Amino acid sequence: MKTPLLLATCAFVSALPAAAATRTWDGGGSDTNWITPQNWAGDVAPVAGDSLVFPAGAARPVNTNNFPGLSLAGITVGEGGYNLGGINISLQSALSCTHSSGTVIVSI
Repeated sequence: MKTPLLLATCAFVSALPAAAATRTWDGGGSDTNWITPQNWAGDVAPVAGDSLVFPAGAARPVNTNNFPGLSLAGITVGEGGYNLGGINISLQSALSCTHSSGTVIVSI
C-alpha cells in the first residue's frame, strides 16, 4: 500500500515549476526574436517568470518579443539604443533603465 503514496508524492514534486532565472540578451542568433535561444546567454530562451537583461554592448539592440502571453518578473536595459518591440507582455515588477544617456524605445 505504500507504493501508490510514494508514486503520488514523486508525481507532485516533479510537477513543481522551475525557479525563475535571469536571462541576458546577447543577440547571437540569426534573427532578432526573443524566442530564438541563441539570442540569449547560454543559448536558453526565457520562460514565464524570468527577468530579462539587455546589457550594454550586446548585438541586435533592435529586437522583437514573439512569445505570446509572456509574463516576466522584470526587464532591465543597460544602455540607450535599444528598441524592444513585439507582442504585449505582462511585467510582475518593473522596467528599469540603468544607462545614463541615449534613448530606449519600448513598444511591447
